[in-house]
Amino acid sequence: MGKLVRSIGFWGAAGIGIGAIIGTGIFVLIGVASGIAGPAVIVSFIIAGFVALLTGLSTAELASFIHESGGSYIYTTNAFGEFPGFVVGWMKSFDYIVGASAVSVGFAAYLTYFVGIPAATSTLVVVATIWPLILMFLNLKGIKEASWTNNLLVSLKILALLIFIMVGAGALISSRDYSNYYPFFPTGFSGVMSGAAVIFFAFIGFNTIAVMAEEIRDPGKNVPKAILFAFAVCLIIYTGVSIVAVGVVNWQLLGTSSAPLEFALQTVTDNTLILQFLAISALFATTSVIMASIMGGSRALFAMARRGVLPKGCQQYRIGMFPHLQYSFAGGLSVRLFS
Repeated sequence: MGKLVRSIGFWGAAGIGIGAIIGTGIFVLIGVASGIAGPAVIVSFIIAGFVALLTGLSTAELASFIHESGGSYIYTTNAFGEFPGFVVGWMKSFDYIVGASAVSVGFAAYLTYFVGIPAATSTLVVVATIWPLILMFLNLKGIKEASWTNNLLVSLKILALLIFIMVGAGALISSRDYSNYYPFFPTGFSGVMSGAAVIFFAFIGFNTIAVMAEEIRDPGKNVPKAILFAFAVCLIIYTGVSIVAVGVVNWQLLGTSSAPLEFALQTVTDNTLILQFLAISALFATTSVIMASIMGGSRALFAMARRGVLPKGCQQYRIGMFPHLQYSFAGGLSVRLFS
Protein backbone atom coordinates (compact mmCIF):
# COMPACT_ATOMS: atom_id res chain seq x y z
CA MET A 1 0.00 0.00 0.00
CA GLY A 2 1.25 3.52 -0.83
CA LYS A 3 2.18 6.34 1.45
CA LEU A 4 -0.01 9.21 2.54
CA VAL A 5 0.52 12.61 0.96
CA ARG A 6 2.23 15.24 3.13
CA SER A 7 -0.02 18.24 2.54
CA ILE A 8 -0.55 19.71 6.04
CA GLY A 9 1.74 22.39 7.44
CA PHE A 10 2.33 23.49 11.02
CA TRP A 11 -0.80 25.64 11.30
CA GLY A 12 -3.01 22.95 9.84
CA ALA A 13 -1.61 20.39 12.28
CA ALA A 14 -2.02 22.77 15.23
CA GLY A 15 -5.59 23.50 14.12
CA ILE A 16 -6.41 19.79 14.10
CA GLY A 17 -5.07 19.47 17.64
CA ILE A 18 -6.96 22.50 18.94
CA GLY A 19 -10.08 21.34 17.14
CA ALA A 20 -9.85 17.96 18.86
CA ILE A 21 -9.18 19.44 22.31
CA ILE A 22 -11.63 22.34 22.59
CA GLY A 23 -15.04 20.73 22.36
CA THR A 24 -18.15 21.07 24.44
CA GLY A 25 -16.06 20.15 27.50
CA ILE A 26 -15.13 23.73 28.34
CA PHE A 27 -18.70 24.89 27.69
CA VAL A 28 -20.12 22.40 30.21
CA LEU A 29 -17.35 21.08 32.47
CA ILE A 30 -16.43 24.55 33.76
CA GLY A 31 -19.76 24.54 35.59
CA VAL A 32 -19.42 21.00 36.94
CA ALA A 33 -15.84 21.56 38.10
CA SER A 34 -16.68 24.94 39.64
CA GLY A 35 -19.43 23.32 41.67
CA ILE A 36 -16.85 20.85 43.00
CA ALA A 37 -13.78 23.06 43.57
CA GLY A 38 -15.25 26.56 43.92
CA PRO A 39 -13.09 29.49 42.74
CA ALA A 40 -10.07 27.17 43.12
CA VAL A 41 -11.23 25.56 39.87
CA ILE A 42 -8.57 27.84 38.38
CA VAL A 43 -5.97 25.70 40.17
CA SER A 44 -7.81 22.57 39.01
CA PHE A 45 -7.32 23.65 35.40
CA ILE A 46 -3.61 24.19 35.97
CA ILE A 47 -3.18 20.79 37.66
CA ALA A 48 -5.13 18.98 34.94
CA GLY A 49 -3.14 20.84 32.32
CA PHE A 50 0.16 19.84 33.92
CA VAL A 51 -0.81 16.15 33.95
CA ALA A 52 -1.97 16.38 30.34
CA LEU A 53 1.32 18.09 29.46
CA LEU A 54 3.25 15.01 30.59
CA THR A 55 1.36 12.93 28.04
CA GLY A 56 1.78 15.66 25.45
CA LEU A 57 5.55 15.77 25.95
CA SER A 58 5.79 12.00 25.61
CA THR A 59 3.75 12.07 22.41
CA ALA A 60 5.81 14.97 21.04
CA GLU A 61 9.06 13.09 21.76
CA LEU A 62 7.87 9.92 20.02
CA ALA A 63 6.48 11.90 17.09
CA SER A 64 9.85 13.61 16.61
CA PHE A 65 11.41 10.39 15.29
CA ILE A 66 8.45 8.13 14.38
CA HIS A 67 6.75 9.76 11.41
CA GLU A 68 4.38 6.96 10.44
CA SER A 69 0.62 7.45 10.61
CA GLY A 70 -1.15 5.72 13.49
CA GLY A 71 -0.03 7.44 16.69
CA SER A 72 -0.40 5.26 19.78
CA TYR A 73 -0.87 2.10 17.71
CA ILE A 74 2.43 2.58 15.90
CA TYR A 75 4.32 3.61 19.03
CA THR A 76 3.09 0.58 20.99
CA THR A 77 3.72 -1.85 18.13
CA ASN A 78 7.28 -0.59 17.61
CA ALA A 79 8.07 -0.67 21.33
CA PHE A 80 6.29 -3.77 22.61
CA GLY A 81 5.25 -5.88 19.65
CA GLU A 82 2.21 -6.68 17.55
CA PHE A 83 -0.23 -7.93 20.20
CA PRO A 84 0.05 -4.92 22.55
CA GLY A 85 -0.14 -2.71 19.47
CA PHE A 86 -3.23 -4.60 18.32
CA VAL A 87 -4.95 -3.99 21.67
CA VAL A 88 -3.98 -0.31 21.79
CA GLY A 89 -4.92 0.22 18.14
CA TRP A 90 -8.41 -1.17 18.57
CA MET A 91 -8.94 0.65 21.86
CA LYS A 92 -7.90 3.93 20.26
CA SER A 93 -10.07 3.32 17.20
CA PHE A 94 -12.98 2.49 19.49
CA ASP A 95 -12.31 5.70 21.39
CA TYR A 96 -12.50 7.77 18.20
CA ILE A 97 -15.66 6.04 16.98
CA VAL A 98 -17.55 6.20 20.27
CA GLY A 99 -16.29 9.71 20.97
CA ALA A 100 -17.46 10.99 17.60
CA SER A 101 -20.83 9.28 18.09
CA ALA A 102 -21.32 10.80 21.53
CA VAL A 103 -20.36 14.28 20.35
CA SER A 104 -22.70 13.88 17.35
CA VAL A 105 -25.58 13.21 19.71
CA GLY A 106 -24.54 16.26 21.70
CA PHE A 107 -24.49 18.33 18.52
CA ALA A 108 -27.96 17.08 17.61
CA ALA A 109 -29.36 17.88 21.05
CA TYR A 110 -27.87 21.37 21.05
CA LEU A 111 -28.98 22.07 17.46
CA THR A 112 -32.58 21.09 18.17
CA TYR A 113 -32.53 23.29 21.28
CA PHE A 114 -30.97 26.21 19.41
CA VAL A 115 -33.44 26.18 16.49
CA GLY A 116 -36.44 25.28 18.64
CA ILE A 117 -37.15 21.80 17.29
CA PRO A 118 -38.67 19.27 19.73
CA ALA A 119 -35.82 17.01 20.85
CA ALA A 120 -37.52 13.70 20.04
CA THR A 121 -35.31 10.60 19.99
CA SER A 122 -35.93 10.05 16.28
CA THR A 123 -34.90 13.63 15.50
CA LEU A 124 -31.68 13.30 17.49
CA VAL A 125 -30.83 10.03 15.76
CA VAL A 126 -31.40 11.50 12.29
CA VAL A 127 -29.34 14.64 12.95
CA ALA A 128 -26.59 12.70 14.74
CA THR A 129 -26.35 10.36 11.74
CA ILE A 130 -26.52 12.86 8.91
CA TRP A 131 -24.03 15.41 10.27
CA PRO A 132 -21.05 13.01 10.56
CA LEU A 133 -21.85 11.72 7.07
CA ILE A 134 -21.67 15.27 5.70
CA LEU A 135 -18.30 15.76 7.41
CA MET A 136 -17.16 12.38 6.08
CA PHE A 137 -17.84 13.45 2.48
CA LEU A 138 -16.00 16.69 3.14
CA ASN A 139 -13.02 14.59 4.20
CA LEU A 140 -13.41 12.49 1.06
CA LYS A 141 -13.04 15.68 -0.94
CA GLY A 142 -9.48 16.07 0.34
CA ILE A 143 -7.39 16.65 3.43
CA LYS A 144 -6.70 20.26 2.42
CA GLU A 145 -10.40 21.07 2.28
CA ALA A 146 -11.03 19.27 5.57
CA SER A 147 -8.10 21.08 7.20
CA TRP A 148 -9.30 24.49 6.00
CA THR A 149 -12.80 23.80 7.29
CA ASN A 150 -11.41 22.63 10.61
CA ASN A 151 -9.25 25.76 10.91
CA LEU A 152 -12.30 27.96 10.27
CA LEU A 153 -14.29 26.17 12.98
CA VAL A 154 -11.36 26.41 15.39
CA SER A 155 -11.00 30.14 14.71
CA LEU A 156 -14.70 30.75 15.39
CA LYS A 157 -14.79 28.89 18.70
CA ILE A 158 -11.53 30.46 19.89
CA LEU A 159 -12.97 33.86 18.98
CA ALA A 160 -16.08 33.10 21.04
CA LEU A 161 -14.02 32.11 24.09
CA LEU A 162 -11.78 35.18 23.73
CA ILE A 163 -14.87 37.40 23.57
CA PHE A 164 -16.12 35.74 26.76
CA ILE A 165 -12.79 36.41 28.47
CA MET A 166 -12.55 40.02 27.31
CA VAL A 167 -16.15 40.97 28.08
CA GLY A 168 -16.09 39.23 31.45
CA ALA A 169 -12.67 40.61 32.44
CA GLY A 170 -13.73 44.10 31.40
CA ALA A 171 -16.82 43.87 33.61
CA LEU A 172 -14.77 42.59 36.55
CA ILE A 173 -12.17 45.34 36.27
CA SER A 174 -14.76 48.11 35.86
CA SER A 175 -16.86 46.92 38.82
CA ARG A 176 -13.86 46.15 41.05
CA ASP A 177 -16.02 43.53 42.72
CA TYR A 178 -13.89 40.43 43.35
CA SER A 179 -16.01 38.97 46.14
CA ASN A 180 -16.84 35.83 44.15
CA TYR A 181 -13.23 34.70 44.53
CA TYR A 182 -13.66 34.37 48.32
CA PRO A 183 -13.36 31.91 49.93
CA PHE A 184 -10.96 30.61 47.31
CA PHE A 185 -10.82 27.01 48.62
CA PRO A 186 -14.38 26.39 49.89
CA THR A 187 -14.12 22.60 49.47
CA GLY A 188 -10.45 22.23 50.34
CA PHE A 189 -7.65 20.58 48.36
CA SER A 190 -9.72 17.44 47.81
CA GLY A 191 -12.23 19.55 45.88
CA VAL A 192 -9.44 20.99 43.76
CA MET A 193 -8.20 17.50 42.86
CA SER A 194 -11.72 16.24 42.16
CA GLY A 195 -12.26 19.23 39.90
CA ALA A 196 -8.98 18.51 38.12
CA ALA A 197 -10.10 14.92 37.49
CA VAL A 198 -13.28 16.20 35.83
CA ILE A 199 -11.43 18.86 33.84
CA PHE A 200 -8.80 16.47 32.47
CA PHE A 201 -11.38 15.33 29.91
CA ALA A 202 -11.26 18.82 28.39
CA PHE A 203 -7.57 18.37 27.48
CA ILE A 204 -7.95 15.09 25.58
CA GLY A 205 -7.33 15.24 21.83
CA PHE A 206 -3.85 16.59 21.07
CA ASN A 207 -2.61 13.09 20.15
CA THR A 208 -4.71 13.33 16.97
CA ILE A 209 -1.85 15.36 15.52
CA ALA A 210 0.53 12.41 16.01
CA VAL A 211 -1.98 10.02 14.45
CA MET A 212 -1.78 12.08 11.25
CA ALA A 213 2.02 12.48 11.26
CA GLU A 214 2.43 10.91 7.82
CA GLU A 215 0.40 13.72 6.22
CA ILE A 216 2.25 16.56 7.91
CA ARG A 217 5.17 18.24 6.19
CA ASP A 218 8.50 18.00 8.04
CA PRO A 219 6.90 15.86 10.80
CA GLY A 220 10.04 15.63 12.91
CA LYS A 221 9.77 19.37 13.48
CA ASN A 222 6.12 20.27 12.92
CA VAL A 223 4.36 17.46 14.82
CA PRO A 224 6.04 18.10 18.22
CA LYS A 225 5.72 21.87 17.77
CA ALA A 226 2.05 21.57 16.80
CA ILE A 227 1.28 19.33 19.80
CA LEU A 228 2.88 21.70 22.29
CA PHE A 229 1.45 24.80 20.60
CA ALA A 230 -2.09 23.35 20.61
CA PHE A 231 -1.72 22.40 24.25
CA ALA A 232 -0.39 25.85 25.23
CA VAL A 233 -3.22 27.68 23.41
CA CYS A 234 -5.88 25.52 25.05
CA LEU A 235 -4.36 25.82 28.54
CA ILE A 236 -4.16 29.61 28.28
CA ILE A 237 -7.75 29.90 27.03
CA TYR A 238 -9.08 27.43 29.60
CA THR A 239 -7.34 29.25 32.45
CA GLY A 240 -8.64 32.61 31.23
CA VAL A 241 -12.19 31.27 30.96
CA SER A 242 -12.06 29.80 34.47
CA ILE A 243 -10.71 33.02 36.01
CA VAL A 244 -13.48 35.09 34.43
CA ALA A 245 -16.31 32.59 34.96
CA VAL A 246 -15.85 32.21 38.73
CA GLY A 247 -15.18 35.94 39.03
CA VAL A 248 -18.44 37.17 37.52
CA VAL A 249 -20.73 34.48 39.01
CA ASN A 250 -20.88 32.80 42.41
CA TRP A 251 -19.34 29.35 42.07
CA GLN A 252 -22.37 27.62 43.57
CA LEU A 253 -24.71 29.18 41.01
CA LEU A 254 -22.26 28.39 38.21
CA GLY A 255 -22.20 24.76 39.31
CA THR A 256 -25.97 24.41 38.92
CA SER A 257 -26.14 25.85 35.38
CA SER A 258 -26.45 23.56 32.35
CA ALA A 259 -24.93 26.32 30.17
CA PRO A 260 -22.41 27.95 32.55
CA LEU A 261 -20.61 30.18 30.07
CA GLU A 262 -23.83 31.63 28.70
CA PHE A 263 -25.12 32.07 32.24
CA ALA A 264 -21.94 33.85 33.31
CA LEU A 265 -21.90 36.11 30.26
CA GLN A 266 -25.55 37.08 30.75
CA THR A 267 -24.63 38.56 34.14
CA VAL A 268 -22.24 41.10 32.58
CA THR A 269 -23.80 41.95 29.21
CA ASP A 270 -27.19 42.04 27.52
CA ASN A 271 -25.72 42.27 24.03
CA THR A 272 -27.83 39.78 22.08
CA LEU A 273 -25.27 39.39 19.29
CA ILE A 274 -22.50 38.40 21.72
CA LEU A 275 -24.73 36.02 23.65
CA GLN A 276 -25.99 34.31 20.50
CA PHE A 277 -22.49 34.00 19.07
CA LEU A 278 -21.29 32.31 22.26
CA ALA A 279 -24.29 29.98 22.16
CA ILE A 280 -23.75 28.95 18.55
CA SER A 281 -20.03 28.47 19.13
CA ALA A 282 -20.91 25.22 20.93
CA LEU A 283 -22.06 23.95 17.53
CA PHE A 284 -18.71 24.98 16.04
CA ALA A 285 -16.95 23.18 18.88
CA THR A 286 -18.83 19.90 18.49
CA THR A 287 -18.44 19.97 14.71
CA SER A 288 -14.66 20.40 14.90
CA VAL A 289 -14.39 17.55 17.42
CA ILE A 290 -16.37 15.26 15.11
CA MET A 291 -14.16 16.34 12.22
CA ALA A 292 -10.99 15.65 14.19
CA SER A 293 -12.34 12.27 15.32
CA ILE A 294 -13.04 11.26 11.73
CA MET A 295 -9.54 12.32 10.72
CA GLY A 296 -7.83 10.57 13.63
CA GLY A 297 -9.97 7.44 13.65
CA SER A 298 -9.59 6.87 9.93
CA ARG A 299 -5.79 7.16 10.14
CA ALA A 300 -5.64 4.78 13.09
CA LEU A 301 -7.63 2.18 11.15
CA PHE A 302 -5.54 2.85 8.05
CA ALA A 303 -2.31 2.21 9.97
CA MET A 304 -3.71 -1.06 11.30
CA ALA A 305 -4.89 -2.12 7.84
CA ARG A 306 -1.50 -1.40 6.31
CA ARG A 307 0.18 -3.67 8.86
CA GLY A 308 -2.31 -6.47 8.27
CA VAL A 309 -4.23 -6.18 11.54
CA LEU A 310 -7.56 -5.82 9.74
CA PRO A 311 -8.98 -8.63 7.53
CA LYS A 312 -7.40 -8.63 4.07
CA GLY A 313 -10.72 -7.89 2.38
CA CYS A 314 -10.96 -4.64 4.33
CA GLN A 315 -7.45 -3.42 3.74
CA GLN A 316 -7.94 -1.90 0.31
CA TYR A 317 -10.75 -1.16 -2.12
CA ARG A 318 -11.99 1.42 -4.57
CA ILE A 319 -15.02 3.61 -4.21
CA GLY A 320 -17.22 3.82 -7.28
CA MET A 321 -17.87 7.53 -7.07
CA PHE A 322 -14.10 8.18 -6.94
CA PRO A 323 -12.72 5.53 -9.36
CA HIS A 324 -9.48 7.48 -9.95
CA LEU A 325 -8.58 7.38 -6.27
CA GLN A 326 -7.41 4.54 -4.09
CA TYR A 327 -8.56 4.24 -0.49
CA SER A 328 -7.74 2.11 2.49
CA PHE A 329 -10.40 0.76 4.83
CA ALA A 330 -9.90 3.84 6.98
CA GLY A 331 -9.49 6.22 4.09
CA GLY A 332 -13.08 5.67 3.06
CA LEU A 333 -13.98 7.74 6.07
CA SER A 334 -11.53 10.47 5.42
CA VAL A 335 -9.50 11.77 2.54
CA ARG A 336 -7.61 11.32 -0.67
CA LEU A 337 -4.86 9.05 0.55
CA PHE A 338 -2.43 8.30 -2.21
CA SER A 339 -0.46 10.34 -4.67
